[in-house]
Amino acid sequence: MVLSSEDAARAVALIADGHSFHYVANVLRTSPTSIFRVVKLYSEHNSFHRRPGSGCSRSTSARDIFNYGSIERSSCDSSRNKKSVASS
Repeated sequence: MVLSSEDAARAVALIADGHSFHYVANVLRTSPTSIFRVVKLYSEHNSFHRRPGSGCSRSTSARDIFNYGSIERSSCDSSRNKKSVASS
């Protein structure tokens, strides 16, 4: 779940007041992991906004639909195990 800037600010304020990540997550109805990421992002960049370009690029575009044979794997697919198991 992506938190709004207001919720992110509220999360950082509640954590700064000494509340736990679980308490803040319950108040904002999100996961403790989301709260941890927002607080970490704020402590590193003093901002609640995502940096441009973060995340994986799309694997296809509108023009790839017509030229399906030339689609290559995106960089995010490189983490998959590409080894094939040889059968005996």
